[in-house]
Amino acid sequence: MHHHVRSLPWRLIAAGALALAVWPTSAIARQPAPPATPRGVPARPAQPDAPPTLETLQGPLLLNGVEFSVNGTRLSFGPPWYWRETTASADYDGDGRTETIAAELDGLVGSVVTLQGERDRQGEFDVFTINGQAYRDPRGGPPPWAGPPPWARGRGGPPGR
Repeated sequence: MHHHVRSLPWRLIAAGALALAVWPTSAIARQPAPPATPRGVPARPAQPDAPPTLETLQGPLLLNGVEFSVNGTRLSFGPPWYWRETTASADYDGDGRTETIAAELDGLVGSVVTLQGERDRQGEFDVFTINGQAYRDPRGGPPPWAGPPPWARGRGGPPGR
């Protein structure tokens, strides 16, 4: 009886190994073969997304609470943590000082602005230029706020703490 108990684990191991030896072969057989590339011809690199087609929106910049709009169209400058805390890349309001994006936009409220951007799926206008000055790279690519906010990257806690 002692001999029978000792051989049981080896039988289980042998059965498991047999199952593993058979299973990958059948799984591989169901996989479609990748397309063949002729020898010496490099595979075609992935094509980058085409740059967005920008449209122009012109009219008085309005602020309703925390939402900016022009001619009834809601504007998107990215997440609030970005435009409230980030220094603008240009003096959009023309007051001679480069301030946070929020301060620059506040300086434009009530004045006629010319914006270039694209409409997103929710109908908001994603702003790329403000009065001819770049806000985002108009060639496309990830926005400057892509990734976690600064306070989530180990530079302190969330705002208001």
